[in-house]
Amino acid sequence: MNSTSITLNHKQLMTKFKNRLKTQDRAYTDVMYIPALINNSIKKIPANGKAYASMVTESLENMKIYYSDDSDSYCLFKDITDITINLSSGDVSFNTTSDKHHTMYTETPTKGVFEKMDAVDFKELSIDHDYPEKMLLSGKNSDYPYLYKLSELAKDNFGCTGTDYKTMRVGKKSLMEAAGEKATFDAIDSKINFSQELFDEICEIYDELSYSIMHKSYNSAKSAKA
Repeated sequence: MNSTSITLNHKQLMTKFKNRLKTQDRAYTDVMYIPALINNSIKKIPANGKAYASMVTESLENMKIYYSDDSDSYCLFKDITDITINLSSGDVSFNTTSDKHHTMYTETPTKGVFEKMDAVDFKELSIDHDYPEKMLLSGKNSDYPYLYKLSELAKDNFGCTGTDYKTMRVGKKSLMEAAGEKATFDAIDSKINFSQELFDEICEIYDELSYSIMHKSYNSAKSAKA
């Protein structure tokens, strides 16, 4: 790293991306998706906990990183050695395991339209769900009954008046401030007796997931349209 650029290697980037997935709570009209609760439940069966961690890693390793305005021009994250942000120009570039150097591109909110990535902080490189998570999870009570059951437990414990993100976030925050994160999750965890069933559903969900790197502002705009 120098004063005009920031470079993170593959391992550093993977750590950042995993932390984002672990902390990105989602709340839709009928279901909450809270990674920490899911992880806690699945870990009750150690073998499933390890399998879940591997699924998360594999999903990120297969994340697409574009290098032109053509949707077929991308590398997978597993083939990336490092990413550099030029703090002066905002250009973002990456190197690959095959010694190729590329300028990074991002899809815009208009599907199939790409432009050069412009960023001055790694926080601006967002993990985008190629297929909107809301469409994958919302209205799927019959497909994922145990995820919905966990969602209801979370709603009750967080004191939510609805399943929108704001009430979930406020309820979760107030509980954590009063009792601490571990106690908050343990209170819900103690009521879960469907760890295997939840794991099976999460496996199905991960079979449908695919990611790409998108500029944070465009990702937010895309989510708002979903």
